[in-house]
Amino acid sequence: MNTDELQKIRILLSHSDRDHQLQGEALTSALSEDEFAQLFRNSGFTHHYIGGGSRQAHSISLKYDEWPALQLQQDPLQFVENNLATQFIVEGMFRVHKATVSEMENLTFHGYSNLTNLDFLSDHPSVKWLNCASTSVTNIDGLRGISSLEDLDLSFCPIVDLSAVAAIPRLLFLRLHHNPNLTNASFEGLRGHPKLVEIHTKELKNLTSLSAFADMPRLIKLDLTAAANLTTLDGLKELPKLREVILYSCGSLTNLDALQFCPALQLIDVSTWDTYEPDWDQHFRGQNSLVSIEGILGLKHLKKVKLANQEHIPKAQKIQLREILVR
Repeated sequence: MNTDELQKIRILLSHSDRDHQLQGEALTSALSEDEFAQLFRNSGFTHHYIGGGSRQAHSISLKYDEWPALQLQQDPLQFVENNLATQFIVEGMFRVHKATVSEMENLTFHGYSNLTNLDFLSDHPSVKWLNCASTSVTNIDGLRGISSLEDLDLSFCPIVDLSAVAAIPRLLFLRLHHNPNLTNASFEGLRGHPKLVEIHTKELKNLTSLSAFADMPRLIKLDLTAAANLTTLDGLKELPKLREVILYSCGSLTNLDALQFCPALQLIDVSTWDTYEPDWDQHFRGQNSLVSIEGILGLKHLKKVKLANQEHIPKAQKIQLREILVR
């Protein structure tokens, strides 16, 4: 099969019209393994997406989501181990013969509940973007072999130990939303990570100290949304490039004094949620214990500070902050 014929298959498969997709399916099912490999390498199949969710829908999307995702039949994923490479065999509407992980840079297993560990990745260091959110992963030791990984999402996973994350030398972006088992000790392995640029967390209720976040020379953004039991920011030191810190609904904080040691800060969000209930004709707000913002009033690069629904901050400090921001 020549290049033009493979290009025709790619276009059919990526078409939004169901009839065109079925034509592409028929042609693809007739390909030899070598022909499929050529289609995979040369025709834009660089982003492999295995999704989940309530419908257990799985799909393969083409290059960087340039084409519509192709919906596959329910639960088509199987793992096949051999001595050469871990292979993904996806069966369903669109029958993919073989595609090795080593040829893929972007992998998503979002919602795939059968996934409990990442050991199969240890021999495939080319993966750069990995999304394992909403899976059953508890053991992430397989990450230690991925030296090229740059973006990692472990949200909604029952993980406890993050030490394997510290072993990823090029990691830039880390997402940890709704991980109920993570504690202060879980983050100790991240201390001093040389490359991390952004860390995004949400509702880590067991997080009470930020000492593990110190000494990250390249950290630019730290999102600690709804860390409800966080009472101090004292661990945030030696973060020379930190520009954004999100403390939305961190309702146990009383002051921001530790942020004075983050000289590059430009945006700080310490607002809290607010809901208007018309039946009672009143607003219901999240806990807001912040009583002082004096610690950030000396920062020279501040551009925006969000204080929505923080009711206990002295008016004089708010006026001073407003004067700083309008300079």
